[in-house]
Amino acid sequence: MLTFKEHEEFIAKILPKIPLGAKGLRQSHSRDRRYTEAKCWTIAVKDAFHAVKRKPVYGTIGAKTIDYYATRAGNGKEKRGREWLLDVVLYVEDKGALVAVESEWGSSVDGIKFDFMRLLSFKAPLKILIIDTGRRGIDAVKNRIEGYARGFEQHQPGEVYYLIDYHEGRDKGQHDVYRYETGRACASGRAAKFTFKKIPGLCGDDA
Repeated sequence: MLTFKEHEEFIAKILPKIPLGAKGLRQSHSRDRRYTEAKCWTIAVKDAFHAVKRKPVYGTIGAKTIDYYATRAGNGKEKRGREWLLDVVLYVEDKGALVAVESEWGSSVDGIKFDFMRLLSFKAPLKILIIDTGRRGIDAVKNRIEGYARGFEQHQPGEVYYLIDYHEGRDKGQHDVYRYETGRACASGRAAKFTFKKIPGLCGDDA
């Protein structure tokens, strides 16, 4: 079974790249109204994971090739790629999806839940949801998506979920990180205790 054992190290390296990338895009496209705040952050997310393309990921897959797939957001890297079901998918040649990523920058809890539903339905050992809860806080979002995940009946053993919240103004680069691992307790496809736990060692300020 395809696994991603050193996921925490991988997440730690990705975290600072996203706000830095968004800041650079805003500066370089400051006169282009098409580059909204949300669009800059979406592209920054995709660029951060694009850098992993065709590189080994911490020995997880040996010498196998990693391919990058993404829905398009208007930058050249994605136009050269192929569209996929999620914002980003890192796919291991001849094995399957390794990393699945969705991001949502709107204020709608329902919108975040919809993106999370797509992650739940996708098979990959590492699944990442990146959001911005702003000043309203994370509780309403966590409660909604955890409740949905507990009723989901197609969980797979060995899946790792990360919830990354760039909050209180993305310009400040503040982020909190939460994780849930299905382990072996979902043989029936259910994860009745699905609860995101905060990971203090990954939380911080990238400003």
